[in-house]
Amino acid sequence: MKVHTAPTNLLEAVTRREMLQVSGVGLTGLSLPTLLQAESEGTGAQRQAGTARNCIFVSLMGGPAQQDLWDLKPESPEGIRGPYRPIGTNVPGLRVSDQIPRWASCADKFAILRSLSHGSTDHSGSIAHMHMGKPRKRSGEVAPTADDHPSYGPTLQALLGTPGHLPATVMLPRPMGGTGGLYKGPWSGFLGPGYEPFALRQPGSTDAFKEFALKTLDLPSSVDGERLRTRRQLLATIDAGSAAAAASPEFARVNKLYDKAYDLLGGAAKSAFDLTQEPDALRDSYGRNEYGQSFLLARRLIEAGVRLVNVVWTYWGSDGCHFNIWDNHGADTNSVCTTGNGFKTFERECCCPSLNRVFPALIQDLHDRGLLEETLVVLVGEFGRTPRINKNSGRDHWGHAFSAILAGGGVRGGQVYGATDRNAGYVTENPVSPEDFAATIYHAFGLTPETVIYDRTNRPTRIAEGRPVLDLF
Repeated sequence: MKVHTAPTNLLEAVTRREMLQVSGVGLTGLSLPTLLQAESEGTGAQRQAGTARNCIFVSLMGGPAQQDLWDLKPESPEGIRGPYRPIGTNVPGLRVSDQIPRWASCADKFAILRSLSHGSTDHSGSIAHMHMGKPRKRSGEVAPTADDHPSYGPTLQALLGTPGHLPATVMLPRPMGGTGGLYKGPWSGFLGPGYEPFALRQPGSTDAFKEFALKTLDLPSSVDGERLRTRRQLLATIDAGSAAAAASPEFARVNKLYDKAYDLLGGAAKSAFDLTQEPDALRDSYGRNEYGQSFLLARRLIEAGVRLVNVVWTYWGSDGCHFNIWDNHGADTNSVCTTGNGFKTFERECCCPSLNRVFPALIQDLHDRGLLEETLVVLVGEFGRTPRINKNSGRDHWGHAFSAILAGGGVRGGQVYGATDRNAGYVTENPVSPEDFAATIYHAFGLTPETVIYDRTNRPTRIAEGRPVLDLF
């Protein structure tokens, strides 16, 4: 029996279409085993002392207002000063917005980075820059391409591998994009489709506030658990008939990939995605919507061995309406997705009230389970908001200064790094570029910016061009 270098045996011929339908890997057109292929192929890169083993990266799509959450300026003039006020926390001198009061009890466990800056006001370009750690190669290009620099999860997978039977990178609750398609940034780029994130493909029309249901890994009605086991046994029987194949390292590698695919569809690994195993009280504490349950699922996945979980915080309505909810311009008229008043948009349940609940719940849960020190938690948007309030009582795009939250993974909690001017419009101390931000994330894993990864032509490329913010650790 001929052994192929890609999964092209009888099982693929019988079930390839069904596996694609239930695996959520249609982004690349490849089977689930191919997606999982690079899991165990880490390069054994030289590491410095780093405590992070995995990461929960929360993308606040649209760009949250630093002046109204983490960098409030109550003394700024009218027209710049927002309606919210800073409140004290359990760290003397560290204050956050009165819109996220529950954060006050866990301030000793997170750091506020107030001096991010790149100057761009373009959504797609800024998303790409913040997720790749490098600007996109071609101005105006929105969709991912095969020559993009890879994002954090695929890079960590290439360098460190991923233990266990799960994908290295998972994206929740759906692929990063809008009604126009995928955004460039959080993908595998030149590392190739074998490193692509496993994106759970919740329908775009799913209401963000209905009970969170995970159906991506459910078997189709025509394939029950017994039928799946029978097919697996059939594959084993055919493969066992060839002594040459059984002795081949390539044969063993491909079979391992199929084992992982089966685990996700019907085996032990699938249980990591099963939120019903969590106590109702804990699920309630996170929030019974797709934001809260995505955070809880992220914790389950990193606990099970996933290297990086990217939680994409955007809004999809039951009518299919999509809106990057943190983009609180306001509008001339009310609509399903937004309100005329930008600050009212900010106060909707899908914005500050959910953020107020879910982040402290995650931090406390990680802490209680002893996972916080080894789990880097990052919350950041693609940019911030203008100091000046616009005519719709909202704020517009602003990349000259914005904030990020970091916790765990060796980050020293209870601190503020960097500073902005009296209007939170420009950085005045310790500017941090997206390149520096990328280097900081890799530093948490013990990787230097000079560490290289290789594209499909075996050309080496540094993982980051910036300098890590060592004072955070």
